[in-house]
Amino acid sequence: MADQVTMLMKYEGQDYELDVTTLAVMTQWEEHFDRSFGSFSDDPRITYIAYASWCAAKSQGVKVPAKFSEFCLANPTFINPDNDEGAETNPTTGAQ
Repeated sequence: MADQVTMLMKYEGQDYELDVTTLAVMTQWEEHFDRSFGSFSDDPRITYIAYASWCAAKSQGVKVPAKFSEFCLANPTFINPDNDEGAETNPTTGAQ
């Protein structure tokens, strides 16, 4: 089983701490991407992070859209607290 990975998500003005390494989240992620969950940390794409966070949010009772695409359109922000730099995973506000 994978080590616990917690993502911090800011969604609609609220902060959430999400465990993306529960069995429910990992199996949904593997079924969706048809890859081992080990790919999540080996090749951390934003789509992987967003999908795992969306699954974790749903399983932890956070009210998020039923469709992943609608969740992404809400532009949530993710922060990996295990990242020593503390950088946001998708800093999309401000000038691009």
